Amino acid sequence: MAKELPKNLRNIALKLISYKEYTEKGLQSRLCKLSNFESEEDLKERILKILNEFKKKGWLSDKRAVDSLLNQKSERYGINRINMELKRIGAPREIIDEALESLRDTEYSRAKLILEKKFHNPPSTYEEGCKQKNYLQRRGFSFKICSEIVDKRKNP
Repeated sequence: MAKELPKNLRNIALKLISYKEYTEKGLQSRLCKLSNFESEEDLKERILKILNEFKKKGWLSDKRAVDSLLNQKSERYGINRINMELKRIGAPREIIDEALESLRDTEYSRAKLILEKKFHNPPSTYEEGCKQKNYLQRRGFSFKICSEIVDKRKNP
């Protein structure tokens, strides 16, 4: 037996977007998960109407959702990790490419700041160097940038 659809799907959508920014695809996915309705076509039709209304009123924007995520994550993570997060929330490829391009110029300096905040001293052994490189890679920075920063810290 399927769960009964809440009486006002629009109110649920409004409540969701009041908490955080959603992409169109992300909100659609969230609403589908919340309501298990017998007629999926009817549900999809209702959700699309709600999404179109929200887009017309400016309440739902993929660009704004991407900017919000960049604000939250760009200081702590590299381009690879942010790219993965943007794909996870369902952002369109064009907006992702544009957002990542704006971060490429600061990638090196962000990685250096993150590494210096965590590891105050340069690596003295090979193992410490590997540990620092791995730390940056887990944060989503490219291998090239990780190696450059750690090697420069080791041999100034």
